Order: sequence, then C-alpha cells, then structure tokens
Amino acid sequence: MTGKVVVIGGANLDIRAVSAEPLIEGTSNPGRVRIMPGGVARNIAEHLARLGVDTALISAVGDDPAGHQILAQSVAAGVDITGVSIVSSPTGIYSAILDHDGNLATAVNAMAIIEAITPEQVLAHRGKLQAADFIIVDCNLGAGTLKRLAGFARERGKRLIVDPVSVPKCLKLEAMLEVAPLFAATPNRAQAEKLTGHSCATPQMAERAAQDLRDRGIGLVVLHLDRDGVLVLDASEGAPKSEVIPLQARNDAPRDVTGGGDAAIAGLVYALVHGQPATAAARIGQIAAASVLESADGRIEVGAVREAAGQDR
Repeated sequence: MTGKVVVIGGANLDIRAVSAEPLIEGTSNPGRVRIMPGGVARNIAEHLARLGVDTALISAVGDDPAGHQILAQSVAAGVDITGVSIVSSPTGIYSAILDHDGNLATAVNAMAIIEAITPEQVLAHRGKLQAADFIIVDCNLGAGTLKRLAGFARERGKRLIVDPVSVPKCLKLEAMLEVAPLFAATPNRAQAEKLTGHSCATPQMAERAAQDLRDRGIGLVVLHLDRDGVLVLDASEGAPKSEVIPLQARNDAPRDVTGGGDAAIAGLVYALVHGQPATAAARIGQIAAASVLESADGRIEVGAVREAAGQDR
C-alpha cells in the first residue's frame, strides 16, 4: 500500500545562513550558507515521495532559474508536479539566519507568488483531491483558499491536515474551523500559544492548549514542542487521549532546525497512510524529523522511517 497524498502550499528557494559562533547582532558573522529548494508544502511532498508515497504537489513557481530548480528536484524525488503553476511572478524566496546551534534567529519570506494559488487553481485539480487519502495544506495559502479546501474536505469526507506554518499565519486556522472541523493540525509551541492564549512552556501546560484546539474541532492535535518532543491529542476515536513523544534526535546539537517540522509531518502522514495509530505515527514523525536535522543534505533517512513504520520489507 502506497496511499495517495496531495500537498498544497508554498514552494520556494531556501537561503539558510548558519553562524559559526554565537550570533552578534548588528555586524557580519562568519558561517556557512546553503541554497536549496524549500517551502513547507514542497518539502513535505518531497519527503513523502522519497518514502514511496504517491504524492502530488499543488503550488506555484516563477518562470525563472529558482522555479526550474525547484521543479527539477521535486520531479527527481518522485513528486507529481502537474498541479504546480508556472506564473510570471518571481519564485518565492525564504531567507533564514540561524545561530551556531542550529536554532532560528530570524527569517524573511518573499512569497507574494502564493497569491497565484487561488481556490480556482486548486479546485481545477479536484480529481487529484478526490482520489487522495490525505490532503495536507500549509497556512502560506490565502484564507479564502484554505476555507474553500476546508469546505471541500467536509463535503467529500476527506482527511485534511493543516500546518499553521508561523505565528502570523496560524490565525488562518481559525477561519478554516468556521467552515468545518479538521482531521488534524500540527502547530508548534508559539503557534498554539497564539491560537489559544495558553502557555505551552512545558508539556503539561501545553496539554491545555491542545485540549482547547480539540474543542474547537480538530480531531488530532500534534503539538510540536521543540526539544520537549511532541504532544499528541487524539479525539478521533471516542475519549481524547494525550501522550508526549520525546525528541528522537541522536545528539543534542542538530545542524539546522529548518525543515524538521516538515519532515515530522511527512513521517506522521507516511505512518497514517500505512494504518498506524496516531501516537505511533507521531513517533515515526519524530524519527523522520531527527533524520533530517542530523543529515548533511536535508534529506529524510528513508530506511530509518520505513523500518520504524514496519515497512522496510
């Protein structure tokens, strides 16, 4: 069983600068820079395709070198890109500054191109959406597009998973919940605090925020807590059950935290596609995230994830 997944959202070029020493503000810091295809939706789609899942991406890139690089790498990974529009706007760029320990200091995204991903463009691929076992969206998308997708998922009985992306963008989740309940959402600590007003300083405190999100209509809450792991609250089958899954990294100093969340979602969905229960799937997501954080090229360790999901045969 490979399953079918459609991922909708950002596809951009990532520029990641990592300082060699603790960052000093207001001056130049020595370090290293990596330039590579990125974007939340595109990253998730590539990870899933490398894991052997039949994955389609719906997004938009520019008719420029960055856009063509993104498409070429996605195709090489096995992603179906027939849902990606090539438009006249420049391809989105995400520029991140990371401290010496791999933690994000600040970032700027130039993603006006996301406006090209309209409800009409997405629903032009309704055949892909209807055939999907899971639909994943990121909150880079406009609120109107997200609401239409929430309605589509409700009408067609589709399992819709939402990545809130960032603190400013996570509030679009509330607009989606006005339309329909959601199968799952994957906020991080800061996003959950913004959405609920509850502190997530500890896993115990974060449970209140997760329960709040569940009460608003999210069946499965997978709340990422950085080095504290992930809190899973599953209300899909009867009484809600919560569990904290520890961080699965094999060392305390990941090279680069950028992309770990995308890999965690890919691992989660890969496991769900193969019939794993939510808590086990979240654990596999953490293994996927750890493999990306510890990798030199930002790629998921396929063997480790498949083995954890019992799909290594």
